[in-house]
Amino acid sequence: MDVQESSVVASWPSVPIEIVRAAGFRAVIARGASRPTPAADLHLERGLFPSRLRHLVEDALTGRLSDAAGIVMPRTSEADYKGFLYLRELVRRGVTPALPPVILFDLLQSRGADVRPYDVARTRALMEALSSASGRTPSADDLRGEIVRANAARAAGRRVAALRRMAPRVTGAEVFALLAAFWELDPDGYVEIANDAADRLAARP
Repeated sequence: MDVQESSVVASWPSVPIEIVRAAGFRAVIARGASRPTPAADLHLERGLFPSRLRHLVEDALTGRLSDAAGIVMPRTSEADYKGFLYLRELVRRGVTPALPPVILFDLLQSRGADVRPYDVARTRALMEALSSASGRTPSADDLRGEIVRANAARAAGRRVAALRRMAPRVTGAEVFALLAAFWELDPDGYVEIANDAADRLAARP
């Protein structure tokens, strides 16, 4: 995983990328891979953790994440929550080398009168934690600007994805890398690349 001091590692894309960018960081989304994870295998049960989490823990144990500004793990699955608890325990026991702060984004997925205020509070807490790490407190306008940029990039990605429906112009294999690039590129650059690709693909027979 390619991380720097300006990077925040997220175990799943449900971490709001707009907040990460408004705080001055680049988001790096954990991914699975085919390479072995010998260090993580000593601590994680087989069959419980998907590849992306096994490799995240492997990178944490081998020092590859030591330069990151933080690790954010959303509570969107049991595996992510357990991964958060395991990392915190490995830090407590001194098993890992120096790790950046490991943050749980405890966003509830259920409905109810108390859920929205709780989710708002947890989202604000994430903003505060990332702002503290960067030393930069984004304004409401900063956050709105990042939301607008991210939504424009999502819209461009949807234009590409739409070309797989109705009378298809492209296969999923052809556009997979382009859709995945949403998480790697600056939003403005992604809008330009995705819209250009959509224009060219739409001209296919």
